[in-house]
Amino acid sequence: MKILILIFLGLFFNLCISKSFKVPYKVYNFLPTQPGFNLNYSKYAWDESIKNTGLVKAQLNPITHKPEYCCENKPFNYIANQNEFDQSFKETQGVTKTVINTFNFDTQAYGYVSYIGSENPFIPVDEKGWNEGIEGENPYWCIEGHYKFKYEPKKDYIKYFEFFGSGDCSVFIDGKLAIEFSGVVIDNESTVDISTLNLQVGNSYTFDYFMCQRFDEPNQYISFITPFFFECNNIPGVNDDVCPPKCDVEKDCNDNNPCTVDACPSPSIIIPPNESISNYCTHTQVKCNESPNKCKQNTCNIKNGKCEASSKTCPPKPLLGVLRIGVVCQPYKCEPSSGNCIIDSSKSPLSQLLCSI
Repeated sequence: MKILILIFLGLFFNLCISKSFKVPYKVYNFLPTQPGFNLNYSKYAWDESIKNTGLVKAQLNPITHKPEYCCENKPFNYIANQNEFDQSFKETQGVTKTVINTFNFDTQAYGYVSYIGSENPFIPVDEKGWNEGIEGENPYWCIEGHYKFKYEPKKDYIKYFEFFGSGDCSVFIDGKLAIEFSGVVIDNESTVDISTLNLQVGNSYTFDYFMCQRFDEPNQYISFITPFFFECNNIPGVNDDVCPPKCDVEKDCNDNNPCTVDACPSPSIIIPPNESISNYCTHTQVKCNESPNKCKQNTCNIKNGKCEASSKTCPPKPLLGVLRIGVVCQPYKCEPSSGNCIIDSSKSPLSQLLCSI
């Protein structure tokens, strides 16, 4: 089956040309023998007894930042109980292997960005996780992504949030369930009028999304359309390995050199887990204004970081030497127009009797 994956995430760029950037997410890869996975999911497509909403509660758990199962120890659709659901977004030895992956997006005009997959099904853990180094499909996985955005609506940008998907998906905006598909195979579509979310202009909000593929045949299709500008939301103890803490220039990037301009890594750079932010900082040399007199150039003083004029000196060259010492020396001077050292014709060679050879 040919699958086209489109993910649209909003940015506040007034762009008419494309510009790429990366968005990180965490994948939990499961063994096919794990309960809750390896189901012949297609049999549910037209089964009217399968509910398309109601799998998760309306509020994101404020402590774990995960969705909460609806029904404690009672089954819901293909999920047997709360423990079986909770494993979906949890690292468990012998059950899951985690993989950090990224979507590569291209921004478009009118306040959205796009990710277009290949014609093959979307499988973020092929030859990774339990299939490390092994060719073949690896279709049992869940994805979790935590982001934040500042609500700054633009006049010409879209006024809605739209989501397409199939399978097990839930989207939370400001901790509240905005969209849910509880697992039917057929494609689902949902549109939310942003004005109904009670967002205040200028405030920042969280955006959390979760999705799972629990069936044998890879058939995942996802699409986001939104005017929000997302950035990774670091939640200590939840996604430090995916989203490093926010960079502080003075704390993380200061090289103690007043003649360099220190800067945090670009947001498009994904810093691997357990690596220091400081390894990805940039240090640009301070540029001083050029003087028309090339013999008196402005350079940065490393003691105070200020641009100060420094004169170029031209040492004399020996005309006659004995035992590697010049006893008759030709004076040289700096030429202002070129900065080169030239013979100083205004001075006699006898004006300086000793110089180095």
